[in-house]
Amino acid sequence: MLQTDVQPKPDPYTKPNDQALARLLTPPADPAPSAIEVQGWLMAEINLPRLTGNMGTTREIGTKLYALWLKLDENQITATAALEGFQSWTGEHPDVLEAYEGARRGMLDKLGAKKDTRGRKILRARSVATANAFGETKRHPHGPDSQTGKTIACFVLVDDPTSYWIGHSGFGHHAQQDSPARMTALLQGVGKVEEWEVDVCAEVDCMKQALTAGAAEDDLVWYCFTWNGKTNRWTGRSACYNCRQWLSKLVLRTE
Repeated sequence: MLQTDVQPKPDPYTKPNDQALARLLTPPADPAPSAIEVQGWLMAEINLPRLTGNMGTTREIGTKLYALWLKLDENQITATAALEGFQSWTGEHPDVLEAYEGARRGMLDKLGAKKDTRGRKILRARSVATANAFGETKRHPHGPDSQTGKTIACFVLVDDPTSYWIGHSGFGHHAQQDSPARMTALLQGVGKVEEWEVDVCAEVDCMKQALTAGAAEDDLVWYCFTWNGKTNRWTGRSACYNCRQWLSKLVLRTE
């Protein structure tokens, strides 16, 4: 019989085992994730509507995820672009995101049984960061004003998601003007690749507050919303390219 090394293309609708699914349901923390990491995460997310029996609102987001999975599988987009595409789309559809987060938490509860794993804690904290950042945008429905710039961020402590910090872009909007020594060190060598200075971001505002409060660097997750002047609405996104440079120095503890 003729032997071949050609492997069949992976099917995103093939259910992974429970342990793998629980691990995959946590979005990649690396600012520059590999295609394999993102495809695995998308695969787990795509399965959520079917596995939870929630085929209503979550079907819409599942369809979007599958479209991103296909583009990534066919090398039409990069892994980072796929991850950002998902974050941007869900940021524009908070009602769908809320329903999907509920389905995801429910699935993790089933998978994790009684053990509150680190992966579940990270997922829960990410949900809190998204919800809190989105909630803060509601206080600024018309975009930048006297209290916020174009970006709103939220950093959350994984081990205690009741501990979180809201940040606003624009140095004058920062809740904390003074920069802890560690924040200064993190910004050391960061190149300005955006139109704004590296120390004015909402992410920096959050990190300064977190560091002052004594938060552990390896226990923080975050989410951001940026004002889109073309659509006049807040849009979810990952960190800007200035902040990605120093955020990449923070290694999230996964165990």
